[in-house]
Amino acid sequence: MGKKLLIGLSVGGLTLLALGLVACFVYPVIYNNEASLVEGSEVYDEWQAPDYPIYMKFTMFSFNNSDEFLNGTDDSPSVQQVGLLSYREYQNKVNISFEADSKKVRYYNNKMYVFDEATSTMAENDTVVVPNILLFTLAQFAEDSVAAVGDIVRNVTNTLCKSGNSTEENSVAPFYTVEGGDLLWGYNENALLVALQTKLDEFPYSLLKITIPTSIGLQLNDTNDGLYEIYTGKGDDNSNRGIIEKWNNSTTLSYWNETSCNMINGTDGTVYPTNVNKNERLYIFNTQVCRSIFVTASADEKIAGIKTAKFTAPPEVFKVDFENNPGFCPDGNASKCLGDGLLDVSNCIQEQMKDALNLPIDLPLSVVISSPEFLDASQERIDSIIGFNPDPTKHETFINMELDSGIILKAAKRVQLNTEMKWFKDIESLPPIEPDNWPYLVPLFWGGEYLPVDDKLTGQVKQLNRVNLSVDVLSYLAIAFGCLFLVVTVALVIYASYKKRQNYDVDDVDRSALLGKQF
Repeated sequence: MGKKLLIGLSVGGLTLLALGLVACFVYPVIYNNEASLVEGSEVYDEWQAPDYPIYMKFTMFSFNNSDEFLNGTDDSPSVQQVGLLSYREYQNKVNISFEADSKKVRYYNNKMYVFDEATSTMAENDTVVVPNILLFTLAQFAEDSVAAVGDIVRNVTNTLCKSGNSTEENSVAPFYTVEGGDLLWGYNENALLVALQTKLDEFPYSLLKITIPTSIGLQLNDTNDGLYEIYTGKGDDNSNRGIIEKWNNSTTLSYWNETSCNMINGTDGTVYPTNVNKNERLYIFNTQVCRSIFVTASADEKIAGIKTAKFTAPPEVFKVDFENNPGFCPDGNASKCLGDGLLDVSNCIQEQMKDALNLPIDLPLSVVISSPEFLDASQERIDSIIGFNPDPTKHETFINMELDSGIILKAAKRVQLNTEMKWFKDIESLPPIEPDNWPYLVPLFWGGEYLPVDDKLTGQVKQLNRVNLSVDVLSYLAIAFGCLFLVVTVALVIYASYKKRQNYDVDDVDRSALLGKQF
């Protein structure tokens, strides 16, 4: 048998085996480097400033029986959805710095919203009738303050109530008419805030020589929600990519009564680890709800032909008696909570608004978050608002994730903002006698942050999957054929050796026979 054939098979087998093993062990290293959040990697630019479309859409409510509700004719307020205000969301991570040999990264995630008429169903200057959260906030501020300050607020409020000016009277009405865009972003001056600032300017004592904003909205634009420090995934196969180490230089929060409730778990929702196990909870830290929540896999779905796991926020997330959730209640007492499906985030939002707007005073805002139309709340709570009919297909929070890459292909984060209407003595625009069913929880609007299916993003994931599959198949084929070639080479060598030995045995027999004849 030719030596060239044996040499060719052995060299070819060793080469294929080496290439297959290199592909098996080296490609994952290359892949993990490209998947980590370090400068120059494949995912870095998309993480730093995503160029796929993200939308923030606000469903606006308008109350259509406010007078009847206030005078007691109707027991429950009635709302209707009047339209959708939609905004393109642009994220840009700024002040980026790397720590611990690029295994951690610190940044602020700045978000800017631009009105998108094409995906909206109403204009920003269209009006709605909603609870006057500013009136109730200032009334609470007056009650909590020293007498002199409280008297100023009450006097300003009651003066506007009787001014005869429709704009001023509207500014102190329990339900007021406001442009949708103004409610969200505070575009216009508020007559109540203007009058209050004027009165403060006249006050003789320097203690009250303060400046307050004359307009205020319930949403923040072109701002960030704090300093994040997360793991980049470098050096650990990206199993902790995106996991938050610190927020605002702290590993815990300070809003809640239990240590477990103040823990910062999971990612910020913009990036996730790779190779996610769909049988485990996926945690997300959300500053809008002032805590970490979790989602669980609820279905397998295909997005543009790509296999994904659909994760949804289960009812247990805001169920009062679930695990450590009583720690989110006042004084850690479950009986003081508002009920399932609701979370009072007033203290947290007050702090966030004060920092973002540089407010000189603490405004006791009443903010309660829930899923839209009180999804997952009690039936009694749902029935408290005429017109509510929660539907998981329209109101649940979900993400569709390709598990190997940890990339989100479709998502919707939905949160409703509510406030409590409380009765305050000596506020003349309120009913003269406290209604029996007050305080009353009423909705303001609900917002949804959406990542729609994007052809570019799905194309990138498909390409990534093709490359991964090709490398896997080719590496296994190379190893298989390399081993086959080596086995064949060894077999041929053994066979050749066997044949050669047989020839030697035949020669020995022949020689013995010849010798026998000679003797």
